[in-house]
Amino acid sequence: MKRTLFLLTCLLASLFIHAQQLQKVPFFLKERKDSLFYEQQRSLWAKETKKSPKNEEAWLSYFMANRALIVLYNKEELRKDQVTLVEGMEKAIPYTFTYHLLKGWVMGGESDASYNHIEQAYHMQPTHPLIYKEVVIWREVKSMPKERKELNKKWFESGECSPNLMNYMANLLLSLEKEAILFTFGDLDTFPLWMLQDVKSLRTDIAPCNVYMLRKPEYRQKLFERYGIQLPQEEAAQFDEEFKKGTAVNWSYEQQEDWNARLIKAIAKHNPQKPVYVSLTGGDRPTVKLLEERLYLTGLASKFSEQKFDNLAFMQKNYEQHYLLDYLTYSFVPDPSLPFVQDWFNQNYIPSFIKLHNHYVLSGEMEKAAKIRKYVELIAKSSSDEKSILKMLN
Repeated sequence: MKRTLFLLTCLLASLFIHAQQLQKVPFFLKERKDSLFYEQQRSLWAKETKKSPKNEEAWLSYFMANRALIVLYNKEELRKDQVTLVEGMEKAIPYTFTYHLLKGWVMGGESDASYNHIEQAYHMQPTHPLIYKEVVIWREVKSMPKERKELNKKWFESGECSPNLMNYMANLLLSLEKEAILFTFGDLDTFPLWMLQDVKSLRTDIAPCNVYMLRKPEYRQKLFERYGIQLPQEEAAQFDEEFKKGTAVNWSYEQQEDWNARLIKAIAKHNPQKPVYVSLTGGDRPTVKLLEERLYLTGLASKFSEQKFDNLAFMQKNYEQHYLLDYLTYSFVPDPSLPFVQDWFNQNYIPSFIKLHNHYVLSGEMEKAAKIRKYVELIAKSSSDEKSILKMLN
């Protein structure tokens, strides 16, 4: 008995030690882990940066664990640690690829200093998987469409892009009306659209407008010129001055989101000839909630409209004529990003699919109802609310 307990204790100790070992932390879009993994690795790599401050991999994995906890698990209190982390890198490993990449990443697309850091990192390691996204964003910010296209082709050919994410984004583009304006809310729901337009020439008539990038007056003006989007100069100047003053007094998140919503309304008002859509990737953020009375679900996006219209017909047309859905059922290409895409993106099919399923049932189209039900059941399996979702089916 004592020997058994001793062996069991040794086994548990061994497992604990193994779990506490340093492991390289991948970018969460490439491979998603649970929160415990990120918390453990964040702590371990933080210690490693003190033990071996010249170790670039230690700093990179420390950053990636910290970043994943912020984005995937809403640990907003860790956001300030990104700045502290980069400051530590500046002292320990200045002039390195990792320092320039993460410094530019944390600074964001708001300043020339950020651009300079990203460019230096790019020249050091032009084929590193993590550099593509940051450089593509800056090629867009600097209004360099030719250079953006060339880089997107290299990125696509590298095989570093998630096939499942690209399939989702292709369906989003295919579901929009001609020359639509599409508002997006982050890098992960924006750069795949650029890639599909640049590499596959897919729906190049669509104008992806990232709400945060629109805060840059010079960029916004050039983007609007490219797509023929109207916003009176005087009104644009008022928006810019308001945001500048708000930044100076540390506007709250809610105030910034209110600014976003009002800008979207103004763009819709001055471009009645262009359909305006808001991507469902915006979730329930305040910008979307402030617009929801004028948003009509059409599939993977909601159309902004001052007038009521038959959005069920739009949903049905997108599902029956536009969406390419085989990727939801069959995957012939390995994709470590699949769990992330299933959780963050594919769930957006559910609202319109449930409405369509119930419509098919009421209209007696049981074969169609059965088919779309299978998609709902398949997508719901990767959701924590599977039972609640299935209860909404008639």
